[in-house]
Amino acid sequence: MNFKFKHTDKIVGAFIIFSILLLLISSFMIIFNKKIFTRKFIFKTQFNLASGLKINQDIMFKGYKIGKIYNFNLNKQNTIDAFFYIYSDYIDKITENSVINKSINPITQGVTIILESNIKNNRIADEYSFIPSMDMPESQILIENGEIEKKSDNITTIIEDIGTIISSITRDHNADENSIARILVNTADIVESIKGEMTHINTILYNFKLLSNKMQTPDGLVKRLIDPDGTIMFNSLQKSLDNLASMMGELNEFSQFINGQSTQIETLLVESKITMKQAQEVIEGIRNNPLIKAGITEKKEQEVIKQNIRDRDF
Repeated sequence: MNFKFKHTDKIVGAFIIFSILLLLISSFMIIFNKKIFTRKFIFKTQFNLASGLKINQDIMFKGYKIGKIYNFNLNKQNTIDAFFYIYSDYIDKITENSVINKSINPITQGVTIILESNIKNNRIADEYSFIPSMDMPESQILIENGEIEKKSDNITTIIEDIGTIISSITRDHNADENSIARILVNTADIVESIKGEMTHINTILYNFKLLSNKMQTPDGLVKRLIDPDGTIMFNSLQKSLDNLASMMGELNEFSQFINGQSTQIETLLVESKITMKQAQEVIEGIRNNPLIKAGITEKKEQEVIKQNIRDRDF
């Protein structure tokens, strides 16, 4: 049994028409997005390196695609001539003395071409005119004059600022250009001054070392400080000390002699006392003479002066 669709030709025709319309719509969208029929203004710039450059690479401004790079080549000066166009809708963004910035992301190594407009000039740049890139000295002058407000991602800004600081530091005679350079120059001057003073400090420390060593034997040091020649004080002191030592020796000998004669001296003292007693008795006898009184009184027992001489016979 055969099955046939009714109106087959009409269905096929509808699919064909739908496909054609879809193709036309897609083509129109592509043309619209690519701005194929949009008026384009051509300009030229230069880069030091071609790395990161691509044909049909977008040129960005404030996040919008305002143009493309359509060609670049190496010139006789060994720099890169790059040609780009700006869509007519954004032609007022490229003013005279604007610059092209090739921003490289340090992490992804991706390259973005950015138009940096001159903020002090509102006149639109002429078509086919030269727009310097950030690689060129002209753009650096514009930045220093405050005509270009350079904008990029934070990481790139930090890295470029570090590069600027290092470049500034490595330049000679730039103490008045920035605070870091002044700090480094002043620090270097202080270090040089301290280095000069260290010579005097080392001399002083060496002298103190010598003095410390001499203080370990203070006799010679004191002599040199008070009487370097020895004629004023130390000679006379030495003689006095010698005489005193001699006198002390003689006194020691005399003391030993006295100590050896202590027994005789003690005996002499006892005998003297006895003699004094006897003399006292005689005087008392005379005083008590019978002619005067009843005579001499009876004797008392003799006192023992010292135990160690009691056996002496008087």
